[in-house]
Amino acid sequence: MSLILKENGIYHVDFSINNRRIRKSTKTADKEKAKFFLDKLKAESWFSVVDPKMVPKTFDQAVEEFLIDCAGQADYVNKKRHAEYFLKFFRSRKLSTIKKKDIFDVLPTGVKNATKNRYLATVQRIFSIAFQNEWIVKVPYLPKFHEKKVNFRFLTKPEFENFIGCIRVEWMWDICLFAVLTGLRANEIFSLTWDKIDFDRKMTFVSFDLSKSGRARAVPLNDMCIRLLKKRHSIKKSSFVFCRDSGIKLKEIDRRILNRARLDCGIEEHFTFHDLRHTWASWHVQSGTPLMVLKELGGWESVSMVQKYAHLDASHLSRYADKSMLNMRM
Repeated sequence: MSLILKENGIYHVDFSINNRRIRKSTKTADKEKAKFFLDKLKAESWFSVVDPKMVPKTFDQAVEEFLIDCAGQADYVNKKRHAEYFLKFFRSRKLSTIKKKDIFDVLPTGVKNATKNRYLATVQRIFSIAFQNEWIVKVPYLPKFHEKKVNFRFLTKPEFENFIGCIRVEWMWDICLFAVLTGLRANEIFSLTWDKIDFDRKMTFVSFDLSKSGRARAVPLNDMCIRLLKKRHSIKKSSFVFCRDSGIKLKEIDRRILNRARLDCGIEEHFTFHDLRHTWASWHVQSGTPLMVLKELGGWESVSMVQKYAHLDASHLSRYADKSMLNMRM
């Protein structure tokens, strides 16, 4: 047994690595502290026996490798924020001494399980990269928290007309209409420049560094979209298609304007800018657009990501409705 409680109440360690036996007092009667001492000693002993030249790496070094790995990704800012959060607790600490319990003990409190899972995904990736670099012998197992299935919100066409009619700021009005006509994500819209608009072919292009899936894609533009873009082009104030009236590039949506319009048009439920993408996708499915086509239009990685919209169209089930009919006179 690796951890032994002696008669004097002090824990001792006793284990072997490569036929080398290591016995030592932990100098503590606290079992948790003794376990930490054992894990630390095992890690140090493993490095000294297996590869004496190998220096144990710290969490800081692993974070540096992680940030290099995810640089340029669409959610880089969030991943960096998660990594910096864990650095507050594990700075300068050897990777091999950080266990599952340590990570779960410092997870943020008062947040949804989905948020906790995003933090866990980040720290899991940090350890995975360290493992790939042969800095640790295994990656801690980090089970995910249960997430409630969220029913997405989408607007009917009359609801959307009422909603956009309550938006009094022109650039915000234009962005909301463009979003529901194209299904583009907020960062894709904010970063859209005029050189990416092809009026002749009625196309715009999303580069791989902006796309969440990491793949570039062409996005078709309908006639209403083209009229909107030509209107904005006539008052062009920036290389960016959508900007504030002053010409300043947009970094995020103005939630105050969005919320005011929501309340003015009588939408009581919580409604976000991203729900306009859900609205666009819902209208497509209700109009008969196949899920595989919708996947390509919206830049999703797999059909499973658009499966949540499938229930909005039951036309493919209609031909089976008569199968259970009774043959009786009404």
